[in-house]
Amino acid sequence: MLYFFVKLNPLWNPLKLKIMNGFKIRAVFDAKGLRTKKGRIDNRFPIYIRIHKGNPCFFQLDLDNIEEKYWVGQRNSNKWVKTTFKEHRFYNEYIDRVISKVKDFIMESMRLGINLSASDVKAWYEVKYLGKRSNSQVMVKTGDISVQDFFSHATKDLSSTLKPNTIKVYHTTRKQLEKYHPKSRMSDINREDVKNIVEFLRSDLSLSDESIKKSIDKVKRVYEMYCSESQRIFDRYYFKDLGIKATGIAKTHVSLTEDEYNQILNLEIADERLDSVRNIFIFLCNTGLYYNDLKMCEEENLTYLEGNADYLVLVGNRQKTQKGFWIPLNTAARLMMAKFRRPGSRYFIQTEFRVHDVTFNKFLKELANLAGIKKNLTVKAARKTYADWTKAIKLDMDYRNLMAGTLPKGVIDRNYTDLRNLNSYNEIISKLNG
Repeated sequence: MLYFFVKLNPLWNPLKLKIMNGFKIRAVFDAKGLRTKKGRIDNRFPIYIRIHKGNPCFFQLDLDNIEEKYWVGQRNSNKWVKTTFKEHRFYNEYIDRVISKVKDFIMESMRLGINLSASDVKAWYEVKYLGKRSNSQVMVKTGDISVQDFFSHATKDLSSTLKPNTIKVYHTTRKQLEKYHPKSRMSDINREDVKNIVEFLRSDLSLSDESIKKSIDKVKRVYEMYCSESQRIFDRYYFKDLGIKATGIAKTHVSLTEDEYNQILNLEIADERLDSVRNIFIFLCNTGLYYNDLKMCEEENLTYLEGNADYLVLVGNRQKTQKGFWIPLNTAARLMMAKFRRPGSRYFIQTEFRVHDVTFNKFLKELANLAGIKKNLTVKAARKTYADWTKAIKLDMDYRNLMAGTLPKGVIDRNYTDLRNLNSYNEIISKLNG
């Protein structure tokens, strides 16, 4: 009896239904029942694909609406539109292709052990073929998400727990992978692909092994997240023995000598922007602040001890760690601040000079060339200069950490009220002003 029904209608096959994991796919006409509504103006209606597994889901095909008289309406037919319709051949072939794509996708997902719902399949098709906005959760589950989209998805999740500078590395790595292969998918990643990425970073982008290690570590972390979310096995072997010779330790310590510091300080600079960059850099050398920390400082960050304007202290939290800094401003820092600060504005640094730290570093390179200093001048070099200088003048370690925003918790607990007072201020200033 079963053979008789299968022979009569080959599309009705219980073995095929089993292979399809319970999914039933077919084309339907006017799934929303628009033709039953009163006062309708148009007699043409859309064609949908119906995906059924437990609960049915529908998505509308990218075809022009047709009249009901042209619709065959037979459930298990592969000829959905009557031959009396002018474009019947195109419509039938289009519907057949869509159903085949959906079935192939379901079969491939089953092969990979991915358990999908009807709504998952619908969302996958709408994103991939109908231009709907990407649903990261569904596309991860189906395994059909691009590297770019998943990196953005993962970085958003990680941004609540990681430091801003670490998130920057994730963004940089995503851009590097876009250059490597703009349309690559997370499901394509394997050991060979990772080795090719390493070679691309080294040969095409000319990155050092230290930088390559940072990028590959981020790829590994994101791929591990992808495997976890898509219920795949994470293979650590992909990321082992890649020939990356990196220690993770910075090779160079860039800071200014006293002569180099004075060269920059005494430069005659006509360009207003570059002059402000110099003044800000000198201020950073005298305070140990990072540029990004200074950029966020406002009037309220300036404190006068005991209400006396002679005892001026800059107080705030570091952007990276949120640890507090307490910086008595010496004579050089005050002079520089008076040049780049505009009274009445919200931030210390004038709006036209508040730039991204990468842009600020570019100006510093220009400043170094102008001063004839053959060093890679960056915002970090200012902090290194401060560190070397305060060690040389034998400023107390606790005071150095207090100014830099790196004071250990044990010292804060022991000396919190003692360190942030007029006595500490006088000791620090006497050393800094020499």
